[in-house]
Amino acid sequence: MTGTVIVGAGQAGAQTAFSLREFGYTAPITIVGAEAHHPYQRPPLSKAFLAGTADPQSLLLRKQAFYDKLEIDVRSRCTVRDVEFAGDRGTAYLDTGEIAPFDRLVLAVGGRPRRLDVPGSDLDGVTYLRTIDDAMSICALLGRSNSVVVIGGGFIGLEVAAAARGRDAAVTVVEAAPRLLSRSLAPDMSEFLRDAHETAGVTFHFGAAVTAIEGDGEHVRRVILTDGSQIAADAVIVGIGLEPRLELAERLGLETDGESSSTSIPRRVITGCWPPVTAPSCRIR
Repeated sequence: MTGTVIVGAGQAGAQTAFSLREFGYTAPITIVGAEAHHPYQRPPLSKAFLAGTADPQSLLLRKQAFYDKLEIDVRSRCTVRDVEFAGDRGTAYLDTGEIAPFDRLVLAVGGRPRRLDVPGSDLDGVTYLRTIDDAMSICALLGRSNSVVVIGGGFIGLEVAAAARGRDAAVTVVEAAPRLLSRSLAPDMSEFLRDAHETAGVTFHFGAAVTAIEGDGEHVRRVILTDGSQIAADAVIVGIGLEPRLELAERLGLETDGESSSTSIPRRVITGCWPPVTAPSCRIR
């Protein structure tokens, strides 16, 4: 038995491995992840972690002994650069030079933060929150910042704003929509959240977009809005959504964004399903 390779060491990838063992799967399982950390919980990053009540170890889904017991091989700090198929089996080639043979390949690659594409978005002090390393950088940034601008009034943006206010920084949230979380919450709930954050000292700019970020040398100093407003900032945290990591799926010829697959590959690549393998809604190619 060649086994299963799971590309992506997030919670979905880890739970896939745990579930396979729970359902009696005995073949080798390899999880491949780009981060230095074993699979961990992401939701607390914008909450307990930024508040200082959690650390990297407390976020881990399982300790190493658990993976050892289930014989799950977690390969950190590496990515899959290519995949080759030979009949019903394949080989994943890692950027470390290692190989991972499989007869089933699971893509649980998740997404990356959508980048802000304006002049100055690459200045020091402009950052995003997705990983433990991101959260650690933001904690250090908030510790030395007096004025923080959060771009995006979604859940992540509001939680970062609350953490920044907890450190006594002046916080401004810039939201392009006319109210908070307009696509997921009713107006009354949006107003409730706005009132709660304004009571805590957060300032909001609604219906506004960022046209540029300016700095003094290499570090951010202000954010410029479409109406010409200038907001002082020595830290800018961007939370404007995620975009899926489609590169590997596209190289494999899988359907992405509703487009039909143009490549015939073995029916051993499993994508976009939860729970994996067992659910009727799984798309198996």
